[in-house]
Amino acid sequence: MESSMLLDTEVPLQPLLQAAEASRGSNISTIRSLVMRAISDKEIFCGFDQIILIVGKSLSESIEGEKMLQTLHLFSNGTYDDYEKHRERYVNLTEAQVFKLRQLTAMSVVEDACCNRQSAVSYLSLRQNLQLADNTAVEDVLVSCINARVLAGELCQRSASLFLNENGPAVSPRDVTLTSVDAMIERLRTWKDVLAHSQVVSTQIQAAAASQLSVHNNWNSLLQSPLQHHAVERNTAERGWDLSDVRRYGDGSIGTKGDPMEISRPDGAGRRQKRGRGSLQGNAAETSEFGSFEW
Repeated sequence: MESSMLLDTEVPLQPLLQAAEASRGSNISTIRSLVMRAISDKEIFCGFDQIILIVGKSLSESIEGEKMLQTLHLFSNGTYDDYEKHRERYVNLTEAQVFKLRQLTAMSVVEDACCNRQSAVSYLSLRQNLQLADNTAVEDVLVSCINARVLAGELCQRSASLFLNENGPAVSPRDVTLTSVDAMIERLRTWKDVLAHSQVVSTQIQAAAASQLSVHNNWNSLLQSPLQHHAVERNTAERGWDLSDVRRYGDGSIGTKGDPMEISRPDGAGRRQKRGRGSLQGNAAETSEFGSFEW
């Protein structure tokens, strides 16, 4: 199971942000309803920090509101382990909300793997981070993330791993913390260097391919010419070669420098032939890559 089209998380978030703006100055009950909606929505996996900017001040004015504020922070960039260690700081979560927190935690694990240039994440690592009993429970979380289009990859039960998408982003981003900004900038610089190196390598490969194609086309043109084809056949027959050997060994790729004038014989010997200025009129001589011939 693999998907390369990740969810545009901004689309489902916008109505919620509009509702948060409308709730400014409202009572705690109204804001609580908004918070519960945010942490329960199956299409909202980021943007909790934006909600905090809008309603955070109002929430911080009461004990109940502070718990809701901490819960928003938990879903913004926290993990399931944070929840287990400090349950008293947060509102009581429903089973569905706990499952969503595990989804967010799985996204963080995959994001870390991507930053470390890993191609796969083991079920063992996910099981430990999500605090689940078996691989089946891990797969349930991963499948739900893939179906929600916040993860892109392929499950492999044989290796007990999630192989990450290689044709695009593997995970939708979560909210960014201020403490992680410097690390993100450094990662972007690293990727810039990687892309620059890849561009150099790509240019070199394209140049080499173009050179080989030119050599190949030159040989095709030579062998398709009736007179030259006859001359090649006669010359190779005199040397005990087969025309297929010429095509195979004389295409320039076996020569020491890829030189189309370098003739590599099947017996390993090779020599460079010079093309002379010949004429097809009268009894003039024609000199080709395979030697001089009388017409």
